[in-house]
Amino acid sequence: MKCFRFMLMFGVVMICGCGIGYNTTLFFTKSNIGLDLETKPPTAELSISRREGVIAPGFEGGQTPPVVSSFQSRQNPLSRFFFSVQSTFAGGDAAVALSRRPGDTSNDSDSNVYLTQKPEPKTFWGNKITIPEKGQVRPFVFGTDTTVGLKLAWSGMTSELPDTVRLGFNRKEFALAPVFGTDSKDEIDHNKYPAATYAVGMPSFLAVLDSDINITATADAGVTWLQYIATGKSATALAQQDEARRILLNRIDPVAFPLGQ
Repeated sequence: MKCFRFMLMFGVVMICGCGIGYNTTLFFTKSNIGLDLETKPPTAELSISRREGVIAPGFEGGQTPPVVSSFQSRQNPLSRFFFSVQSTFAGGDAAVALSRRPGDTSNDSDSNVYLTQKPEPKTFWGNKITIPEKGQVRPFVFGTDTTVGLKLAWSGMTSELPDTVRLGFNRKEFALAPVFGTDSKDEIDHNKYPAATYAVGMPSFLAVLDSDINITATADAGVTWLQYIATGKSATALAQQDEARRILLNRIDPVAFPLGQ
């Protein structure tokens, strides 16, 4: 939890230097099933809740770097004591690959945004913000924080009462991804984008959770848990797998894309 809070604080600090919404994409979610009590920020809820947010640059024609997320939970108090949860969180090439239908053999996961001219620099709080290009390095922050069961957390050793109390399921996902640009002719398919002179894109990233907790008196009782995160080509390759895409598409059409098949 402390690590996740550090990433959130780091993201806020980076706003001035990176220009979130100009040359950086901020993407985050928070999901809760059960009890969630926190003092920083003040939170008190006993619910099923889901919060999602994106701050990304918008380019000509309404184009933006692609991101996608999904969340699905099943509870049946008559047959199980707990629940099953599936979620996906992706950006860049992985988001494009993840959004394709299972069985689609296409390898086209290009998430770049193609423009007719280079974006103009912006001045933000006295800082000139430009799209980073060749030879430049920008930090990429990406992580998740998941809790199932009971969690008590203290921010300091002197406090008698915990700052955080959670009972149930809680998951946070966070990405602060830089957006890079290029005018290299080798990286722009002019047959497909004849008017393009500049291309922008961001790193590929993917986080998947597939869990099923069933506490009953039957032989089906047990815990299954699948969770992974990946970046770069690994994220894109994993997002091309049918099972990873099925978790997302099952939320849209559970009959056509059942889980576990």
